Amino acid sequence: MINTETLQVIIETDGRPIDVADLAEFFYHFRAAYAAGLYIDAKGLEILSEDDIHRLRNLVEKEIHGLPWQDITTLAYAELDEKALGIIDIKRENPLTIVFSGVLIALTAAVILSGGKLKVGPLSVELPPLGKGIAELRKAFGRPPRTKTRLDP
Repeated sequence: MINTETLQVIIETDGRPIDVADLAEFFYHFRAAYAAGLYIDAKGLEILSEDDIHRLRNLVEKEIHGLPWQDITTLAYAELDEKALGIIDIKRENPLTIVFSGVLIALTAAVILSGGKLKVGPLSVELPPLGKGIAELRKAFGRPPRTKTRLDP
């Protein structure tokens, strides 16, 4: 069995309701980045310094940048069995706090690709506001910025 860890992620919000489409897109890209982080060769890579964080980001971005959307979808919905990304807890306050469980190197990859700040030592993570996190993930995958669509009655 694979050893999984938990990681508390804090996402800044403005206190207003969170658009479900934004949250769904964030989770979609975050899980795809997590799955990509599982498939990279991270042998000998430990998250002990800023250099390790930059190296991990470069390794994962090299693999995912420019993937067709079909491949991103494959990653987002890949069967991961005991390596699955899970949610242990969600607290909806300002900020939004989510406790994820999964493989630490892959969790770290998803966090840094979404623009997160990872403090080494006692591990702590802070993500940018949701919209910026989505933009950072889209950029890492080489996807164009999202345009909001408006449904008129």
